Amino acid sequence: MKMSFVSSDIVKLFGEEKGYSIIKESGFDYIDFGQPCSLYSYKSGLYSESFDGFISYFKTQKKYIEGAGLKAGQIHSPFPTYPESGDKEEFDDMLRALKWSVYAASEVESPYAVIHCAMRNGWRPDTDPELTKKLNFEVFSMLIPEAEKCGVTLALENMPSQGKPTDIPTSAPEQLIEYIDMMNSPNFKACFDTGHANVSGFGCGDYVKALGKRLVTLHIHDNDGTRDGHTCPTFGTVDWKDFFSSLSQIGYNGTLSLESDNFSDRENKLTYPVCVKFQHDILDILARKYM
Repeated sequence: MKMSFVSSDIVKLFGEEKGYSIIKESGFDYIDFGQPCSLYSYKSGLYSESFDGFISYFKTQKKYIEGAGLKAGQIHSPFPTYPESGDKEEFDDMLRALKWSVYAASEVESPYAVIHCAMRNGWRPDTDPELTKKLNFEVFSMLIPEAEKCGVTLALENMPSQGKPTDIPTSAPEQLIEYIDMMNSPNFKACFDTGHANVSGFGCGDYVKALGKRLVTLHIHDNDGTRDGHTCPTFGTVDWKDFFSSLSQIGYNGTLSLESDNFSDRENKLTYPVCVKFQHDILDILARKYM
């Protein structure tokens, strides 16, 4: 059973060597490599360097990851894909960053790069879904050739909606399926986020079965159904039996990737490793029982 834990916060707190070793010692063999996302900043930081300098960072990260006995199961690309300001220069910078993140995935030998859809209205209700779909077709059409070149599969993530589910693009399963199918590419599939589905009012098991073979990777976490809390599985209202049994029904054989990194004392170095191990064991129990 392949299990993964998100890397960004733990590396920020402990540094690479210690952070990755904690993940490995907790029982995980893979990481959800978050740095391609967390290190993005418009016109500053890692993505403002030369491409060679950018790639050099990920060459070094690969050594740390492999040194800890881990593999990158997925990376998360920068977001928001479309800036709320609608500024063209900022949008162009994000598109460049998204392309570069595909090369980052390749550099650390991650098979998947998780991406968000472009949301023209941000978190407000989408005023023109067809125009939004056209914008996303253009964005994805620019990214898929890079993914093919790098041997990486783009995994489009379902977004949370706290209003009417279809207010936000790719929140409802039929929306996510429509976006994936319109690209008609073996390098364009789905990342299913349990917390996003739960806060949007969708049953995780039904969502998984709707996606079927389109589903290649996961973001696993819980919440109370009212906010995207990123809490440990079984600490919220997600039906985990239904979720894991549905994964088994569709023949899912990918990584079980935990994104439940919202600890009450997340900056406490003394207890953080215990929290990571605890969550590994919770995930292991649920998967063995219901898959």
